[in-house]
Amino acid sequence: MPGPNARVDGNSRAGRPVLIVQSKSYMDEVEEKLDLERKLVDLSRHKYLFSPFQSRADLRNTFLAPFVMPVVNTLVILKHLASMLINILQATLSLFTLDLRGFKNHLTNAGKELLFCLYTVLDTVIDAIVDTLLIITRTVASIGHAVSSGASAAKGFFSKKSKAEAEAEARAEKPVKP
Repeated sequence: MPGPNARVDGNSRAGRPVLIVQSKSYMDEVEEKLDLERKLVDLSRHKYLFSPFQSRADLRNTFLAPFVMPVVNTLVILKHLASMLINILQATLSLFTLDLRGFKNHLTNAGKELLFCLYTVLDTVIDAIVDTLLIITRTVASIGHAVSSGASAAKGFFSKKSKAEAEAEARAEKPVKP
């Protein structure tokens, strides 16, 4: 039973139908891999330097990211290494069968997988640095935000003015548009 990427071609020398497997282009496969990696890596959507944490989940994701990212990137590296080894084996088989075009294609794909491995290793290091900076800056921003909120609340609590007087003073400070 042919798969979804196969079609039966009636043009054969012996008069029997020939099964031709049409695979996706290499760039389509690469795009799918990168999309999957982006989905796996997107642990926190609100990562901005010096922005306070928005929720407990945001705090948890930011603190877990430096620990989860190396694991995810290690799995991605292993996937690329396995694909590289498969391409090297296919290139070796192509060389034994004197299929030079297949040898060249499989060896090129193995080189691309090696480059993806190197990219992922660099990405792991850069992600660790960025996530550490995010933890530091967002923690400082959250502490500063809490202190300023607490100071405003304390100022209002210890003020001798009534609420109505404070509102009247706030209205008087706002400039009136002509």
